[in-house]
Amino acid sequence: FDLFRTPLLTLSQNILKKEGIYFKITQLDGILPIDFKISQFILYDNNGEWLEIKGLHCKWNISSLIYGRIEINKITVNELNIIRQPLHNSINNTELPQHLDLKIPWWLLAINVDNLVIKDINVNSIFLGETLHLSLNSKLITTDENKSQLFAQLQKIDQDTTNISLITSFDTNQ
Repeated sequence: FDLFRTPLLTLSQNILKKEGIYFKITQLDGILPIDFKISQFILYDNNGEWLEIKGLHCKWNISSLIYGRIEINKITVNELNIIRQPLHNSINNTELPQHLDLKIPWWLLAINVDNLVIKDINVNSIFLGETLHLSLNSKLITTDENKSQLFAQLQKIDQDTTNISLITSFDTNQ
């Protein structure tokens, strides 16, 4: 499956480059796209870095595609740093649009993520006036009736501990 490595990375770079977004990957190990680890992943634009991910590990079941599903066993991130808002090409490269009309392809509607863990989320103070340190544990389940459920627990991990638990359902047809 390492034959996928270069074509997938090239395709990803070409798609993102059209939006003025570039990425840098440091130390990609494992079998791409099935079970891989990335030491560091950085997204940047003409103003520099805006998102950094450290210690990404993704493992999923490729045979689930036979049944028209994407089954992700786990996604683990040691550290996610949100440095600033990215630029967006469609609005004079200065701000993000208020509404993004995203259409999800029909073949991506059946997605299950059994375990998404982000151990340390650092949100720069430019967003809320203070730097936040959070952790996230979540799970996403999509049923055959185009309904999804998201289970998430977000925890503030600096001085004052705050827990937010979220269970929500939504229709993926809309």
